[in-house]
Amino acid sequence: MIHELILSILHRKENKNLKRLLISNASHEFVHPSEHQILKKIVKIANNQVEVTKFVKEYNDAISLNDSGVQDDVLQKGIYLQELSKGINLCMTPYRESMEEFEQRFLNTPTFSLILLYTELRRFEELFEFLLEFITGIRTERLHGCALLEYLHNKSLHGNAQICEAVEIRIQRSVRSIFIKQLSEWVFYGELDDKYGEFFIQHIDQRNSTDHQTASGQTTTTVSDATKSVNSDLWRYEIWYEMLPHYLTPTWAGEVLFLGQTVVMFNMDRKEIEKHVRQSRDDETDDITEIGSLWDNQDFIQQFQELREDSGANMLKLVQLVEKIKIYVSEKLTKIALKQVDLIKQLKLIKDFYMLGRGELFLEFVKKTQGIQNAALDEYTARTVSKAFENAACSVNVVEDLEHFTLNMPLNESDSMSLDIRGIFRHISLKYNVQWPLHLLFSPNVMERYNELFRFLLQIRRLQYDLQTVWCLHRERKMGKLSPMLQFRNQLMFLVDNLQYYLQVDVLESQFSILMDTVQKSKDFEHIQRAHTVFQANVMSLCFLLHDVDTSKSMHQSIVQTNENPVFVILNQLMDNVSLFCDLSLKCSDRLTKSQKSAFSSYESMVKDNVKDLMQLLMGWKAGASCAPLNQLLLRLDYNYYYSSQHAESIK
Repeated sequence: MIHELILSILHRKENKNLKRLLISNASHEFVHPSEHQILKKIVKIANNQVEVTKFVKEYNDAISLNDSGVQDDVLQKGIYLQELSKGINLCMTPYRESMEEFEQRFLNTPTFSLILLYTELRRFEELFEFLLEFITGIRTERLHGCALLEYLHNKSLHGNAQICEAVEIRIQRSVRSIFIKQLSEWVFYGELDDKYGEFFIQHIDQRNSTDHQTASGQTTTTVSDATKSVNSDLWRYEIWYEMLPHYLTPTWAGEVLFLGQTVVMFNMDRKEIEKHVRQSRDDETDDITEIGSLWDNQDFIQQFQELREDSGANMLKLVQLVEKIKIYVSEKLTKIALKQVDLIKQLKLIKDFYMLGRGELFLEFVKKTQGIQNAALDEYTARTVSKAFENAACSVNVVEDLEHFTLNMPLNESDSMSLDIRGIFRHISLKYNVQWPLHLLFSPNVMERYNELFRFLLQIRRLQYDLQTVWCLHRERKMGKLSPMLQFRNQLMFLVDNLQYYLQVDVLESQFSILMDTVQKSKDFEHIQRAHTVFQANVMSLCFLLHDVDTSKSMHQSIVQTNENPVFVILNQLMDNVSLFCDLSLKCSDRLTKSQKSAFSSYESMVKDNVKDLMQLLMGWKAGASCAPLNQLLLRLDYNYYYSSQHAESIK
């Protein structure tokens, strides 16, 4: 009987015969009651072993099964799950060897009792129970890919030495080996061999199609095409934080993304590398060629290989290795950016154009486009605006800088998502010719946010010019100082001028000086990249173009989806009312008609409401949290407490 039990445990998928024996009358008639209890315990251990074995056989070939059309309703297919099942299978090896050895011992000494078999099986009882619970947890949480690493890490913290050895040395080693392999391929070659969407860095197109692939049983491998431009593929990668183990920080994940994108950029722009090598001095040539051959660095590759073969559970070595490679790459990139491309000059150009640092240029541009502000958007208007920008640049002698910028009005793109501008300025887009290798700094998302800022500042500059035009008109007509329209115009000029001064001086100049100080002192390109992200987030936030900002995650992802900033909403309404007042003033004669008086009274009332709401918000923010730039704006607008005293009751 014992031999039959051993054979059943070793070779049968299910112990149906043992179950029948336990419930049959024969077990009570021919088996001693004490042995019956032992037999029940043996069957329980054997059943747990069978369930674990079923999981191993089911998912050890999960990829081939799923590719052939057999779908799993619980877990997604993937190589991590396959390696996990292989690791669990390794955990079962001591059990199988023990049972085979026990069988030989029994054949040599057939007098072994049932209790001896139970004693042999009992050594694996806790292991089987743990593995069964372990598998159930994976199914329940529907874990996939890198998410298994965190689950394994949590399960490795166990007081049982046998279980710790099974998880850390056998299971964790198998899964971690795949993780390190994918990580090294991304860091050294800029490639993602990840058609099942298991790595924490994903190709956006592939990530969006993962669910569809799972449902259809088909996969599409995304391969970088050498004919694509840098920006067409470089920024299609992003961090999937749901897949990132908690012991690997978002900052570290950003470094990994940065390294892979650097390799992608160098692989796709070999002509630029050769161009810079020809133009650079010998010491700078070394920087470019060294970073260009990063994937041939045998020292780093060897360290990755050693980590992959290491069965230890400490991930600190991997984190430190990535940090070492990041420092190596960043220092080389910083030298190239500062010496070859003159990063400081490029940032100043960004400030001059996107942040209206060249005020005289955009004043001329506003003048030359004044007559077509309300024109319909078509090809003629687009050409006229582009030509006006070129003529304005010629007028103020900044033609040389125009080689870096192109102003256009896309006819097939949607309007600005965050700015409600009247006239053609809502369609304007300023394109910057990014210098290699600054594609890592100026992503498409970054440049789009600069365009949002550009349109906002340009609208304020246009309102300033409109109010100045109204001032000239009132002066020509010698309007009396006590005229309500003149006094109202002066209030509007005060508001717009101080808002513009706050934006240009208190926000842009101060934040830009902080950025420049960081760039000049830093030797780490990734640090410069992060500082630039923080700079842009701060500028957009202090200009009320953002509501909530989170810079703790990847700098390459969109900072914000929609603008819900209440100050921005009020400013939009205020600017719209100012524009309507200017249009009315240009049409009015010395004496207002009844309809004009009614319109003027309406605009005046709406502006007063806007100012009251603005003061309430700024005063509330000042009381809630200290923010130097916002306090400065409140000080500029509420000079001598004019507005706060006017609306004292409502503000309280």
